[in-house]
Amino acid sequence: MAAKYPEIKKYILEQIDNGKFKEDVMLPSEKEFTELFNVSRMTVRRAFDDLIQDGVLIRKRGSGLFLAKKKMSRSMNQISVSKDEQLHKIFKQLTVKVLEVKVIDDNYIAKEYFNLEQEKIIRVKRVQLGDGQPIVYEKIYLPLKYFTMVKKEECYQSFENVIEKHFLIKQQELSNQIIVEAKVANKKTSSLLQIPINSPILQLKIIAKDSNDKIYYYGINSYPGDQFVYCGES
Repeated sequence: MAAKYPEIKKYILEQIDNGKFKEDVMLPSEKEFTELFNVSRMTVRRAFDDLIQDGVLIRKRGSGLFLAKKKMSRSMNQISVSKDEQLHKIFKQLTVKVLEVKVIDDNYIAKEYFNLEQEKIIRVKRVQLGDGQPIVYEKIYLPLKYFTMVKKEECYQSFENVIEKHFLIKQQELSNQIIVEAKVANKKTSSLLQIPINSPILQLKIIAKDSNDKIYYYGINSYPGDQFVYCGES
């Protein structure tokens, strides 16, 4: 006798394609599937487990099975959300909320990331949003000696534009070193991204430098881990 679980998987995928199963609406229970297909719970669970492994479904503790949210793809080659063509296809409007622009004394950042001694740093904190939904919480560090003329209103645009304006360096002339880490959201990050505390986040550390290895930008970007995947080109 042929295994029944592929038939259950096919049925679930068809219901998703037809719009019968929707995000944020719990799927029918194991019991309902056992009765619908006249199979054991073990067979139903195997179909569920396969679809969870494939990223189609998620199991929420204390609730049941739901459709996994589709993840948005971002290019490793882009510093700024506002210049990402893929996100412009998903969202009608991308906006920026600037939380802080402050000159600080941070000798560690100055030395570790900019190879500068005893230099003041401009720290920018902001949240970028797509159709009002928080996409990323950014902490951006810029050497004050390079960016003395940067104004707060410029922090609402992409920093590729800021660098190009002040140094006449185009984005194509910058190379980005990017480190991606899987972390969990602390209280502040969860509040800004509107996700539960300890939710998974993708944290990107980005260093932008020119062909002479002069570093202009260091940023720490935190993205909701269940909404984004990152891709790069070799």
